[in-house]
Amino acid sequence: MKKTILIIAGILVIGGGVYAYMQTQNQDAQSVEKTINLMGIEMTEEQAKDHCKVMPNMAGCAEYLN
Repeated sequence: MKKTILIIAGILVIGGGVYAYMQTQNQDAQSVEKTINLMGIEMTEEQAKDHCKVMPNMAGCAEYLN
């Protein structure tokens, strides 16, 4: 009985650790890559710069042309 309780407790501790680790990884990934919305299109800052080079007169492109 004690062995079973220890096994279950160990599984819960490991599962909780994995869950906490995955949550921090997801938050880090979201904070690293900033997304920009130009005319309803979600893109990264680099994609916005490339897009605005092709369409420089598009609304919202002024800050990404430099």
